[in-house]
Amino acid sequence: MAAGLLDPEFLIGASLADDRFKIVARVGEGSMAIVYRAFDHRLETEVVVKVPKKHKLLDDGLRERFRRESRLLVQLQHPHIVSILDIGLHSNIPFVVMQYLSGGCLSDKMQARNGQPTALPVDSIKTWLLQIARALDFAHQRKVVHRDVKPANILFDETGNAFLADFGLTKIMYGEPEENAADETAAGFVVGTPNFVAPEIVLGSDYDGRADQYSLAITVYNTLVGTPPMLGKTPSATMVNQTRRVLPLISDVRKSVPVTTAQALAKALKKKPDERFLTCEEFAEACIAGLTAASESSSKIHSSPPATPATPARRRQVPADSSVKSQADATTVKRKRPVRTERIPGSSGVAIDTGRVSRAKTAGVINCPQCRKEFRLRPEHAGRNGRCVECATRLRIGADLMTLTILPERGSDASGSSNSSATGSAEDLIIGEKVFGLKLSRNAMLGLGVGLLIIVVTALVIFILQLSKPDLEKQEREMMHRFQNLEGE
Repeated sequence: MAAGLLDPEFLIGASLADDRFKIVARVGEGSMAIVYRAFDHRLETEVVVKVPKKHKLLDDGLRERFRRESRLLVQLQHPHIVSILDIGLHSNIPFVVMQYLSGGCLSDKMQARNGQPTALPVDSIKTWLLQIARALDFAHQRKVVHRDVKPANILFDETGNAFLADFGLTKIMYGEPEENAADETAAGFVVGTPNFVAPEIVLGSDYDGRADQYSLAITVYNTLVGTPPMLGKTPSATMVNQTRRVLPLISDVRKSVPVTTAQALAKALKKKPDERFLTCEEFAEACIAGLTAASESSSKIHSSPPATPATPARRRQVPADSSVKSQADATTVKRKRPVRTERIPGSSGVAIDTGRVSRAKTAGVINCPQCRKEFRLRPEHAGRNGRCVECATRLRIGADLMTLTILPERGSDASGSSNSSATGSAEDLIIGEKVFGLKLSRNAMLGLGVGLLIIVVTALVIFILQLSKPDLEKQEREMMHRFQNLEGE
């Protein structure tokens, strides 16, 4: 550092803004800033002071960006955005003063006791995702894009409320991408953190608030699997992954994540911004709706009324040497569930267990619970009834495309009584509809039948004409012979 200029690495004890802020401790640092804890004498409370690292002070445009952006950032007030209390210069060092939050950050919550990162409970995103999404949308409406959404920038107060930190700090520290040279002097430059930055920012394309949505989705994925999902061997490799790698559906990686939540996450992680949600709040609501639906479904299963206890049977004398066998028999009877069977037309008269369920390993790819034929389902088939084209068993498709349940035949339940509504109001998918492997609808099959009938009739007529043709030729020859005889006479 030049003589008379302060070093940002050594500011403990310094007073900023006319002695309003007294720096008391250094609490951390990132790739571009050093973080100090300070005391605000005016408000009599603790605050956080961030200053750029030493190498950033060599950027001639840094102070101009501070001047240009300071007014906007101070006015960016939202219940879930960390408040920026002041921005200024201390000698040669620009500084940003923000409110202090005692609950730590999302990265802290992911640290296990051994210091290694760990995945958080699936339901944990309910406590912060919607709050952060609304904060981002608030800024996007004011044409401000964060560009560095990540776990370290999601903070919590003592009661667990979530706040988004460092809004605008990326822009102040780095400026806009177009302000930086595209030649070799800018090699390695990227706005944001490689593990979380959106593909369009890496590629230098135009971007808007949907870039923050992508970073928010990567953050969610990170918290649920425990590690940054796009991490490469180098920062450059990580950024290449952001533009090319398509992450697996998170429900395939962590089975406790509902499929609908995984699908919402996959949409927000699309490489093309136009294929993502319109807003961050829409993305957050889709994720949480999947968790809520799964939770309600689980609650219904666990809250189902217990079975009515059976009437105790009369005791009978059992020989002492058969006591073990009796206990085993009793256990077997206790665990055996009633089996409802019926004979399904077209299934070769084989009795099937109605109510039996087949579960998919991958959403939309599932086997028939009766004959094990593989089906490939589409979202429009969710919740509908249909028949297996192989064994004609009547089936119910789960709303999440993860289950197939054997249903009783129309008009009767397991006991043979009338049951027109017990299996749901959805009409059976007609045999031949693509859901169970065939590609023809009823109308198409009818049209094909009519066409085949016309072809058969036409062929029959031609065949009859061909059969009668030799007789006509014979008659013509006989007539010519008679005519020649008449001329000879």
